[in-house]
Amino acid sequence: MDEAALKEAWHATERALRFAIDFLKGECAIPRSEVLSSPNVTIVPALLLHHRDGKLRPGEAQLLRRWVYTAMAFSHYSLQVEGKLDAEARLIKSREGEGLFAELIRRASGTRSRDSALHPRDLEQKYSTHPFFKLLYIAALRGTARDWATNIAISDQPMNSGAKIEFHHVFPRARVQGTYAKEEWNSLANLAFVTGQTNKMISSGLPVDYMAGIAPERLAEQWIPGDPELRSLDRFPDFLAARRSLLANVLNELLGLPRYDAQVIPRDTDELPADEQLIVEGPTAPTLVGAEIQELRTKRGVEIHAVYEGQRVDAYYDPLSRVVRIPSGPGRGEYETPSGAAVAVVHALNPHVNPNRNGWNFWTVTATGRLLQSIR
Repeated sequence: MDEAALKEAWHATERALRFAIDFLKGECAIPRSEVLSSPNVTIVPALLLHHRDGKLRPGEAQLLRRWVYTAMAFSHYSLQVEGKLDAEARLIKSREGEGLFAELIRRASGTRSRDSALHPRDLEQKYSTHPFFKLLYIAALRGTARDWATNIAISDQPMNSGAKIEFHHVFPRARVQGTYAKEEWNSLANLAFVTGQTNKMISSGLPVDYMAGIAPERLAEQWIPGDPELRSLDRFPDFLAARRSLLANVLNELLGLPRYDAQVIPRDTDELPADEQLIVEGPTAPTLVGAEIQELRTKRGVEIHAVYEGQRVDAYYDPLSRVVRIPSGPGRGEYETPSGAAVAVVHALNPHVNPNRNGWNFWTVTATGRLLQSIR
């Protein structure tokens, strides 16, 4: 790449990121980069809007917003970032319409089924460091929640220092830490967003006392259970359980998921999709068989194995053809891709779950102990 091409690419990247930042602020109510779970969340909107010259078709803004929230909620970019971004770039270039967004959302959902509602138990042992907390903050901003004392809408970047948002322990730590575990009183279900001056005013008061002076609609805006009996110290566990149910459905609405219903049997989780269909097996994907990989080969191929459901399965991988052969045991046979072999093993050992697997992360190179991804 020469200097002129580099400058042109740089300017195009800047323009694409401006598109993405405007989308994240305006459409997703994400006020600043620190609220994102990862800065990589900006890349898919930037690339998509770059290809569309900053224009989305009717309904696509809502779908892209759902993808952003899903990628944040389930820490999509916590691992294997480059592979995921490569797969998403290929999707954006090769697919259109709802099919594109459905696949992006499925991938961002990780091991969860794309349309499975969050359960209140999914919020147990989740704290202010969890992405759910950032999404609840976004939900509060989107819903124009108002401060409990001033009745003024909370602002992410107020001019008045006393109006800066703090997260407040609904049951103050000083009143519960001697009786209940930290996992309870420091959990998301015991946190709310108030201004610093309101936080000081409440101090160590119990909800049964200080909430009597707060307008009911202010409490409802931050998903505080309406039953006053739950606000006494001895009902703290019941308060947490009730609020987790409310918060789960706040997140479900944000993520475009169905509401939690205790009567509905949850679906099995999906496993991570097989990215090699978009990356490795693309028509331009190079064949990489270096000397170090050749050293790992035996007469039957590179020895690999997987441990699933407590059972080890041995197999052989051919770096040239990317064929995996399982000589015996669960999934016995020859497969065109590592993921095809992984699916066969999962189906044989656990036929009641969705068998989708990313084979590059399912199989381990026996000689090195590293994932098959390491010699792709």
